[in-house]
Amino acid sequence: MMKEKVKEMKRDFIIEVAKGLFFEKGYENTSIDEVAKSAGISKSTLYTYVKGKEDLFISIHYNGMKLRVEQLKIEMNSKTTGYDKIYAFGEVYYNFYKQNPGYFKLHMFEDYNSINKEKVKTFIYQEFDNLLNEVISLVRSAFESGIQDGSLKNDLNIEYCDKYFAYTLRIILNVAFSPEKTKHIIDKYDEERFYFQYLDLFMTAIKNTK
Repeated sequence: MMKEKVKEMKRDFIIEVAKGLFFEKGYENTSIDEVAKSAGISKSTLYTYVKGKEDLFISIHYNGMKLRVEQLKIEMNSKTTGYDKIYAFGEVYYNFYKQNPGYFKLHMFEDYNSINKEKVKTFIYQEFDNLLNEVISLVRSAFESGIQDGSLKNDLNIEYCDKYFAYTLRIILNVAFSPEKTKHIIDKYDEERFYFQYLDLFMTAIKNTK
């Protein structure tokens, strides 16, 4: 038991070292050799704790998502209507990544690049998938609550809406934090205004006004 605990602590240390390098240099620009050197161990020793860069990437990405989900639960559970719960999700989504740009970069990298699951420890991917399902459940439950409490339109297709909400927020946030994509067409660009105006538009579209 103690041996497993020590091994887990060493793995966590390596993950923290890798996180610092990924956040500073970017995932693609960091080699596994650099991670091992910064951790003060040989590459062969590192491989006794992690399967490789992909394993480190998913572990770090998972830790970031775990922090975000904790904040989502606090904020969403503090609201009474489905409408307010969904809006709270949008607020947390922006604020978390605004405060944690390193996690945001990994989040976007994962969106546009495939990670080889064979190079990730099975239990990490399982936990990662479980967390994703938890996020989906939070959004879906908020839509269901909103329809039941009358704060959202009663003819919404929840299976579509939760996906519309999740995917479009990711795209809008990506653009908001990448002003070079829009500054040439938007006068006096403001990333917060860009993001929250979209969130307001989406919420207006689903709000029950009857």
